[in-house]
Amino acid sequence: MSFTGDLDTDTAQEFSAAVLRTVDAHREPSVRIDLADVDFLAAAGVRALRHCQQYATGQGRRLVVCNPQPSVRHVLEIAAALDLLETAG
Repeated sequence: MSFTGDLDTDTAQEFSAAVLRTVDAHREPSVRIDLADVDFLAAAGVRALRHCQQYATGQGRRLVVCNPQPSVRHVLEIAAALDLLETAG
């Protein structure tokens, strides 16, 4: 799945709901979240990613964050989330 725009306080809840629906609807061993078109990541977005990862893990799946923009990757690094999230690209 892929997202576009900002992942912040205004969008984090909708983002989480979409990811959780995907985890529930599909039985693949991993869910890939493409962040290539996410321009801005706020703390609420980091929390949403962690929440989704914990949910997926609880369902026996992996959550893989793919292709984060350099600015998004930087926020994940600052939040020490890169050590907690599986990333690719």
